[in-house]
Amino acid sequence: MKMNEDRKAFALAGLLAACALAAPWAAGAAKIRVPANYPTIQAAVTAAAPGDIVLVSAGTYREPQIVIDKPLMVLGADADVTIIDGGSASLSAEGLVRITAGGNVVLSGFTLQNAGASGGVTVGLFASSPVAGSRYTITDNKIIGSRDPNNAQDYGVYAYGGLENFVFEENAVTGTGANAVLIELHAGPTDISDNTLDVGVYGADAIFTMTYGGLDVTTVQRRNNNVINVGTGGPFDAVHRATGITFASAFSGGGGDGKFTSVQIMRNTIYNVEAQRRGISLWNDDTANPPGGDIVSPQVVGNVIRGVDDDPGSAGIQLLGLVSDAKVINNHLADLDVGIHLRDWFGFAPRDTKVIANRFQDVGTPVSIDPGTEGTKEHEHHQLAVDTQQHADRLIAP
Repeated sequence: MKMNEDRKAFALAGLLAACALAAPWAAGAAKIRVPANYPTIQAAVTAAAPGDIVLVSAGTYREPQIVIDKPLMVLGADADVTIIDGGSASLSAEGLVRITAGGNVVLSGFTLQNAGASGGVTVGLFASSPVAGSRYTITDNKIIGSRDPNNAQDYGVYAYGGLENFVFEENAVTGTGANAVLIELHAGPTDISDNTLDVGVYGADAIFTMTYGGLDVTTVQRRNNNVINVGTGGPFDAVHRATGITFASAFSGGGGDGKFTSVQIMRNTIYNVEAQRRGISLWNDDTANPPGGDIVSPQVVGNVIRGVDDDPGSAGIQLLGLVSDAKVINNHLADLDVGIHLRDWFGFAPRDTKVIANRFQDVGTPVSIDPGTEGTKEHEHHQLAVDTQQHADRLIAP
């Protein structure tokens, strides 16, 4: 049974209080109802005081943009029946829903569709808080992109330059022309977990996280328990190559150094890894000063990554450039051209990688290590499995 609005608000407020994060949502918080008290969501948000709860009844709300610039809980009746339709309007700033509050925000129970564009950039949900310690909790929503493969700047979620703890859980994003989730220069912790995603109608990395310009991201970056379809868009060639989850340090498109020091990628299910596509990529793009773009001690653990008949160029997990002390442990990789690839990037390669206790099933090359890779501890306690005898000659023992 679906919760009614009051029960949902009570449950979420109780959850946040249990986490000591819901100070604004005290028992006396005002409940503002749409459309009973205000005809539009934006009118209710504008009228609300910090810490209030905006309860939105089922319906389709045709509003070009919702700006949440104060601590609020904004709750729809359910994503299937509470729809925010942006009408593809022209906007002055990105985001059909745009969250910039300097405090805690919860957004739950909506479908976002037909987002408008700002300067040619289309975003379903934009997030950026100037206040460290804020928490944005985005849960139980559906975000539908433009479904236009020619729209190369059509993002489901765009978190840019924020300091908040950005929590994006149990949502669905589909139909984007670019990335489902783009995290750029975000210094605060992020948790992108338990979502259902794809690589869009063209083929772009489902979750792409990047830093550059000297920003070292030292907070925890979690990408756990997502289900990602890497077989959408296409054709499946180098131009339309896509990855389920990518971290890009010292990204050359932005310039300058920039590290990640606390990356966790665990228990994701990534499937339909077609030709030229990958499951997980850790990419240090710093070719001038590789230590300045190091991805330090990332954990890639317990993921299930499945290809399609070990299509050429498909890979499960790849580390590119200087990535230090990575732990690639207990992953299940199947039906891929290459299972795990430690790749040279312009003369620089991963080092001190632990590749331990992974399972390979119908994988052409289980582990590929480029020259220059240092200190790799690999093939320890792996399981090499095949479904049919004809694939046995593709398995390379330790």
